[in-house]
Amino acid sequence: MRNFSYRLCLIYFLLFVMVSTVSSACSNEERTSVIKNEEDEEFIDNISGEKYDYTKTGKPERPYMLSYHTSMLMKMFLAQPDPQGGTIKKLDYNDVLENVKKIDNLTRGITKVVYLVGWQFNGHDDKYPAFNVFNEALKRPEDKTARDSYLWLKKEAAKYNTIISVHINLTDAYTNSPLWHTYVKKDLLCRNADGTFLQWGSYNNMPNFQVCLINEWKKGYTKKRIDEVIELLDLTSSKTVHIDAFEPRESPFHGYSKEMTTEIMRKVFRYWRDKGIDVTSEFYKGYQRTDAFYGLQPAAWYSDLTPEERCTISPALACGGRSGLYGTIWDTAFLFGDNMHGEEIISTNTNFTEFKKQFCITTLQWAYLNQHKVESYNADTKTVIYSDGLVVNGQNKTLIKDGNLVRRDNNLFIPVTWIKDHKEIIAFSEKGYSSMKWTLPSSWNGIKQVTIYPVTENGLGEAQVLAVSNGQITLALNANEMYSIQPVE
Repeated sequence: MRNFSYRLCLIYFLLFVMVSTVSSACSNEERTSVIKNEEDEEFIDNISGEKYDYTKTGKPERPYMLSYHTSMLMKMFLAQPDPQGGTIKKLDYNDVLENVKKIDNLTRGITKVVYLVGWQFNGHDDKYPAFNVFNEALKRPEDKTARDSYLWLKKEAAKYNTIISVHINLTDAYTNSPLWHTYVKKDLLCRNADGTFLQWGSYNNMPNFQVCLINEWKKGYTKKRIDEVIELLDLTSSKTVHIDAFEPRESPFHGYSKEMTTEIMRKVFRYWRDKGIDVTSEFYKGYQRTDAFYGLQPAAWYSDLTPEERCTISPALACGGRSGLYGTIWDTAFLFGDNMHGEEIISTNTNFTEFKKQFCITTLQWAYLNQHKVESYNADTKTVIYSDGLVVNGQNKTLIKDGNLVRRDNNLFIPVTWIKDHKEIIAFSEKGYSSMKWTLPSSWNGIKQVTIYPVTENGLGEAQVLAVSNGQITLALNANEMYSIQPVE
């Protein structure tokens, strides 16, 4: 009897050990799972897909790699495929640098992040989900490859306060892609309930199918694509990448919802950040998203935050970009700031007069407002009160600082916030005026004279010295003239 009891206790003990071991293994797998794909390649998935609650700190989950709320975000459109399978070239790498130089002159050295569009294969939206081949039509004659030209551009552009990166798409898939058959075979595409591939419009006269991010991530192909493009493009030095149309897709055939895909998207954001690279995207909310990714995504091409969100979410946490969606600019842009795109202006024959105007009436004010905190917003009177005595009125299109006019309509007299080694104000007028008095900021008290320089794409023009009278100067500007105003100290 005692032998039987002993054996029974031993059996229970062994069962307890086995259950505990299995339970512990399951618990660990919830935190870190080892995934093996069809090629028997393993990768460890220890990246969280949990939603980040930015409201706890008001800060990013991890510090962003770049300061987006003090930088211009632009795209330059290099090329698109032609119907014959070639390239329609818009800008090559030499053209990009020439624009970079002149834009740096016009923008007074503000940091600029430029995402190149159409750098791969035959141009924009060509041959996704692959993005591992350069568009050789864009290379400089003196370079052996387009990659050599791209790396040259990155180095040269840095001399002009410009960071070069690229625009890619993680979710589009086309039948002419070198990865198409692999993605079909490995079941890496979204499917409708009947098993047919999910189509999301057509581009370049080809149906646009969608990558199933859930399957692609689980099988290790997302990481493979990301790792490959980081190395190819030296994106660790750029510290940023723009992922176009990054929205969750359903895959009914697999039983995957948008919410399930969103969890994988969070992993993707965090994986890029693990590599030292921020991901910007087209929107925060867009049309399909169930999470705006505040605190994971530092900036959006279109800032689709509500006015109420822009009152409470710091631009250092989430910023744009133009205020609106797909070219529809919201009237809140004047109240909270608007960062110009530039893509529609930049070409081999850029209209720098238009670029200058857009910079002054959008980005200049946007950068200035971003240095102030919103204290109140009145939707009825279209008024925002900022810290330090700054009031923006959307009805009469004015900025008032400490009781003094800073902007009326498109006549501006705005301090430059990104230059740290000297004081500077930019004056601009779209229509021009014969005489207008402007009051200098209080930080300029004691200044008796100022030097004013016309600002052009070729640099600063001939200097003029003006006297300061009772803390004011009087200007006369022609239409679309821009001046840099600096104290004589």
